[in-house]
Amino acid sequence: MSEPSPSIYNQHNHAAEGGIQNIAHTIYVGSDRQPFTVAGFSALSPGRAAQLLSEMTPDQAAVVLAEIEPSSAATIVERMNDELATDVVTSMHPRYANGILDQLSADTASPLRMLVEAADSISKQGAAWRAKVGTPSGKLHQAGPSRRETTGFRSDYSGGTVFWSPRTGVGMVSAALKPYFDEHGGLASLLGFPIGPEIEAAVSFSGTTGTFQRFESLWDYGGELAERLGAECGATIYRSERHGTYLTRGGIGEYYELSGGTRGPLGFPRSEEIAVGESANGSPAGYRQEFEGGAVYWSDSTGAVSINGAILQRYLASWRSVLGFPIAEKEIIEESPLGTTGVFQLFSNGAIYACEAYGARAVYGRFYRSFVAGSATIGLFGFPVSDRILLSDRKGGELRWYQPFEGGMIYLSHKFGVFTVVGEVFQLLAGNHEAVERLGVAAGPQRSLDGGPDVVQFFEHGVVSVVDSKAQSWVSPE
Repeated sequence: MSEPSPSIYNQHNHAAEGGIQNIAHTIYVGSDRQPFTVAGFSALSPGRAAQLLSEMTPDQAAVVLAEIEPSSAATIVERMNDELATDVVTSMHPRYANGILDQLSADTASPLRMLVEAADSISKQGAAWRAKVGTPSGKLHQAGPSRRETTGFRSDYSGGTVFWSPRTGVGMVSAALKPYFDEHGGLASLLGFPIGPEIEAAVSFSGTTGTFQRFESLWDYGGELAERLGAECGATIYRSERHGTYLTRGGIGEYYELSGGTRGPLGFPRSEEIAVGESANGSPAGYRQEFEGGAVYWSDSTGAVSINGAILQRYLASWRSVLGFPIAEKEIIEESPLGTTGVFQLFSNGAIYACEAYGARAVYGRFYRSFVAGSATIGLFGFPVSDRILLSDRKGGELRWYQPFEGGMIYLSHKFGVFTVVGEVFQLLAGNHEAVERLGVAAGPQRSLDGGPDVVQFFEHGVVSVVDSKAQSWVSPE
């Protein structure tokens, strides 16, 4: 949209002081620039006046209309086609344009009044953002609807595009963001109308610099976050040279912004939101997005939860499909009976425990339920020292596993179920995979001999007894 001619503003100021003073003033109208006095042009039929103005540029026609009384100008505007009326009215100073629109019917004036507001807002804000968007390079165009049914207007600039809508106000898409914006569907995508300018983002903990741009998206973030951000929005594009350009939105986006955005522990995004798993109806079970400081996972039942560090590496390595979605943030664990400290994170089907001594280890399914029943890391078991281990199949039968911990082991097989090994029996087998393989899985719990401290425990291929605190094993012949 071209910037309004200075003469329009001058005529408005003149009219605002009490109306046109010199009706004998000469104006030049039409393609052949016919001279008319103001009174003479006002006396033309509205249709003839509109025809003459249609032969001129919108800016020229706006200057002519600014010379005559608003009531006469309104009758001429009513005879113009929609495109000409739009171009002429939006080329005028908004206060004088509204003076003309006040003379029109509400049905005719309403869309034109919105145009005037859009043109004025875009022109003023575009001038304020000149360092970001450059100079105007086109006229006003209708824009939208977005997926939220928002409609508005846009105007192209040398360094981007400036948008306006009644719902979002003025927003911009810079030339640097425009390829991403267009490739992802523009206003009709998950982005919708931009809100405000592109702003320099806070430097992340890793020293990354970049910018961000807010968008309306499909729904607004909650009230607390909207107040914190200073805008009602539901999506943001983050751009950095180090990682690229990515969108944050929805539950993950809200979590990210509440955690501090780029200045928080997550830093800049490093990927788009990615679908994870599949629900019963075939739709994604949830989503994840990677950031400098970890990853955020979201599902309808768990909400958004972040994972980072060694726990994230273990989760991504092999356990994502069996552990399910994270259901709580990482927590520090009390010291184990053997003095080990660390952290853990809960998932829908287990947990990952991490410590300096043993790294990050996953405990899930029936192993996890048995582990928790034994008071987890603060009970006899302590921290897991390994992930679960598959026992070799000596007779071509079912799969059997065991998992070692600081103070015990848990065995699992379909034939015998889940049994734990602790105390002297565990001390005999701890770290001795060959002995574990010879005995096979535990076939039952430890049992007291004659009600005293001595115990016996049966295994798939043998037995271990503890007499006078000394453990011995017997393995059945092949």
